[in-house]
Amino acid sequence: METELRPIAENLGVLDAINHLPEIVVYQHIDYGGWNYRTNLNVIYIGDAMNDQISSFIVVSGRWQFYRHRDFVEPVGPVFGTGYYHWVEEVGVPNDQVSSFQCVGL
Repeated sequence: METELRPIAENLGVLDAINHLPEIVVYQHIDYGGWNYRTNLNVIYIGDAMNDQISSFIVVSGRWQFYRHRDFVEPVGPVFGTGYYHWVEEVGVPNDQVSSFQCVGL
């Protein structure tokens, strides 16, 4: 079944689009510890349980911007591209002060 669908998906550009989705994983603690949240969506508010608790992150793909407040208010740090960021403060993001984030480019 998969081999039958592959040519159709390739013609529609679906596989190409999937291969270019932005993706980020944020972690509660330094060095990728604690809970984690993986997404390819813009996060307007991380939620009460996770708000102001991000200490490390991995950008799998895309370019991402963090914000101090919900609704993408008050950017913190630079725009981040693909990479492993084991401690937010080393890259200009205040520890435990991120409430929203979004992909700003591929």
